[in-house]
Amino acid sequence: MRKIIHSKFEIDLSNLKLTDTQQNSMFTDGFFVKTTFPFDIILTDELEQQFDFISDYNTSVDTIYDVIYVHNGKKEKAKLEIIQIIGVKMSAVLQYGFDDFPSFNKKLSELSLDNFDLPSDTDIYEHANDVVTQTWPDVNYNFPQVHVDKYDTSEGFYTHFEKIINNRKSGLFVKNYFNPENAVSYNRNIIQPLPYALHILKKGFLDGGYILEGNVLTDELLKRATVYGDVDYFKNNDGVVTDTIRIYHNEYFYVEPNSNGSFHCNYEKSIILEKPGVYFISGFNSLQRQPSIGSTEYGYFELNGNIVTNSGNDAYLDIDNNLIAQYYHYITCTVPNSILKINAASNPFLPDTRLILEVEITLVSEFVDGAYLPSLLNENKIDLRKAVPDITFGEYVTFWKNYLNYDITGIEGNTIYMNKVEDKFNSPAVKDLSMHDQKKPVRKFKQGISFLLKFQDIESKEYEYKKVFQNKDNVMYSGYPLDAEKTSTIEINGLPLPLLMRSVKTAHAFEENDNKVYIVPYNGLTGGLNLALPITDFLLENVHPLYWYLWFKFRINSKNFEWNFVSENEVFTNLIVKDVVHSYRNFHFIKSLTKTEIKPGLFEYELETEA
Repeated sequence: MRKIIHSKFEIDLSNLKLTDTQQNSMFTDGFFVKTTFPFDIILTDELEQQFDFISDYNTSVDTIYDVIYVHNGKKEKAKLEIIQIIGVKMSAVLQYGFDDFPSFNKKLSELSLDNFDLPSDTDIYEHANDVVTQTWPDVNYNFPQVHVDKYDTSEGFYTHFEKIINNRKSGLFVKNYFNPENAVSYNRNIIQPLPYALHILKKGFLDGGYILEGNVLTDELLKRATVYGDVDYFKNNDGVVTDTIRIYHNEYFYVEPNSNGSFHCNYEKSIILEKPGVYFISGFNSLQRQPSIGSTEYGYFELNGNIVTNSGNDAYLDIDNNLIAQYYHYITCTVPNSILKINAASNPFLPDTRLILEVEITLVSEFVDGAYLPSLLNENKIDLRKAVPDITFGEYVTFWKNYLNYDITGIEGNTIYMNKVEDKFNSPAVKDLSMHDQKKPVRKFKQGISFLLKFQDIESKEYEYKKVFQNKDNVMYSGYPLDAEKTSTIEINGLPLPLLMRSVKTAHAFEENDNKVYIVPYNGLTGGLNLALPITDFLLENVHPLYWYLWFKFRINSKNFEWNFVSENEVFTNLIVKDVVHSYRNFHFIKSLTKTEIKPGLFEYELETEA
């Protein structure tokens, strides 16, 4: 029985000749295909009323409805769209199933990945030190060391950076600190959590309302795979300009007479420094001097009533007798809401509006809980949403599908199963179709096809990743005969990061690309160090024999069958494209399944299978 259910109406589709087609994602790059079929029905008086008299051109009605589609004992959410009305005939389209899961279009940064502040009695360095001894599934992320080249260590901000994230020496993570004596921030380390691959997979499906099950959760490669995102995970506290002080010549607060009867102007301006810390004062003054009457020009700062700078730096007179001075002073305040005041005087009294002083006040190190914060701040929190590549969850799942040949093999309620495609070879046939064998079905041979498995191309003189080519006769890594029409290429948007010896031997992020998935294998400390593991097992020449070889061999040597039959058997009514079937004295994988209900309970099936 087929029908559409809505709170306002119910439409019986049982007497319509409807066709739906399913594609098996084992044979495609995607996972699901939305089923869409059009149909026409007669608007009875009852339906006319339920659809708000839709045939009347004077009415304004809804034409898209969220409905429940009931078919073959199943209920699915669907969308009904009314396309046109001709007389009493209404043409509509029903869509059900989905192109992807509800969370597939979410960015990884939008998933409910771990995001929390650390307890007040610990910091990120101590927390990371506790985590590196553990492994998945006891922890959802880890802190392996990764060599990075993207930060210019000739630049002041990164001068002390050692070109490695999660830098750990002698059993402790290297800390960043600020030295108030020389006002230098020693930015030596970036602490960046790398989420485990399975944490992202589980959370992504859970955000879509599904619990992930299947042998994907016990895969030894996946269990030790962490994901490196090419991001700036830290907080940059460098050069936070808190305020600017400008004084114009006509902004004096009083005028004082000189000994010769002329006058000079006095100026004051104050700001509040809300945060305790070290501040940098930078700017200039241009104060008028009259040597013949005695100089009274000056400019200095007071902090909470105490003089902290006596004058500007590098002062000189220009040709107009303006005293030009640059300011570059560091001042330290240890209490919040301190008052910083500039005092200045200039000769003579001239009511013009020229700018005579401008300085910026920059917070270079905040004073928090008795310590000065460095400009590269590793915050005391974990936010995996900021540590992942800039891709969607659907792209992430496709990455693992194309890398390790995993497929979504079934959905039961709110549980989704993800298993290796090659495991299907061990599955018993769940449907016997041999009674519908035809004497001479259409068979197609394809031993001339081939497959190429590869990572996306990289630009590197140091590293090379092998591609794997397989045809009927050979598995090859170079010199293979590509055929544009017969070679299917499976390209993987990401790669495992190679090891590099530079102070320590660990993963090397040699590319800069926030749209790729970089795998860093990690399984706890190695010799007391938080080092990435070798990527040997993750290279395609070693992945291919375990995950792809049998599947490619089957695809090349199998025969393609095309056949059809009619049945009212309840078993066949529930036939789905993921079923393994037995026919023609062999086990078959269904590649596509088209099912037409030619009358209630009677179906015509068209199958394309490989065996």
